[in-house]
Amino acid sequence: MQRYRLFTTIFMMVLFFLMACEKSQIETLNEAVSNELALLPQDAEIYGFANIENMRESQFYDMFIDSSETFDFPADTDLEEFANETGVDLRKDIQSIYFAGYAQDKKERMRVLIISKGVFDKQKILNFIQSKEDFDKMQEQAYQSQQLFISKNGKHGFSIVDNNTAVIGYVPLMKKYMDILVKGNGQLSDVMRNRLGKIRFKNDFWITADAGNLMKKAQNPISGKQLRGLTSVEQLYFSMRINDKIEMATLGIFSDEEKAVLFKDAVKGGIATLKLALSEDRDLIDIINHIKIDVHDNEVQALFKISKEEVKKIITNQKQIAGKII
Repeated sequence: MQRYRLFTTIFMMVLFFLMACEKSQIETLNEAVSNELALLPQDAEIYGFANIENMRESQFYDMFIDSSETFDFPADTDLEEFANETGVDLRKDIQSIYFAGYAQDKKERMRVLIISKGVFDKQKILNFIQSKEDFDKMQEQAYQSQQLFISKNGKHGFSIVDNNTAVIGYVPLMKKYMDILVKGNGQLSDVMRNRLGKIRFKNDFWITADAGNLMKKAQNPISGKQLRGLTSVEQLYFSMRINDKIEMATLGIFSDEEKAVLFKDAVKGGIATLKLALSEDRDLIDIINHIKIDVHDNEVQALFKISKEEVKKIITNQKQIAGKII
């Protein structure tokens, strides 16, 4: 009996330790990010965050820039003119981006709010905008001591709030953001806190979506036996951490466990098909094998890690890989 109790005690201690380790892998939300998220509407269906500064400082950034140059994209003369006139290079001076979005029924465009944080020169940017020929096609409106530049249809616009903040998107959402900013009463809702709690990597890049509502509003509903489980997804979370490697985590919360298992099986089938297409390249197969998929109750979680050397291999062989898959 004592041996049984000892075994049970050790087992429970080990189980608790493993659970603690698993939870510790979920990052704590940075306070500055939390404060910015509190200024967004708290009932949006999609939220996103990108720490551009962190990505730019990672060892992967130059690799991605170099790979994009191999496609011989034309120079963006408008971007260069903007940088020369304002002293602001959007490729270097944007630090982070926050996103909130609402899906619309039928053919209505998604209503979005984008907050860009960085190092700007507000007056130079305003002077540049007002000097352009297209400026007379825009409506200029004062709101909460800010200048809003609004499209001809009155639905979308942008504003340079200060030397660190630019706001772009659906005008009513822009005004709502400015109201909260001026009143200083931004607060994370309980629903928002719950959603943020399920994001694994909170400080580099993440997207969370109220997939249930998005599916209801989808113009072309998903069909097909293999993807039937996807129609029952209620919440989706994707996050990424970049340091000496890239780590990605996806979490899908489904209406029930049966749908979760159905979706997991469909994804595993897709991975098997991909491995078959790339079967001649052992290194690529090893990279695909990094994908780990688990089901717990009605939740499907996928984790993936990739090193700098593995990313380099994919970039180097991207055309050959695409040729085998497509």
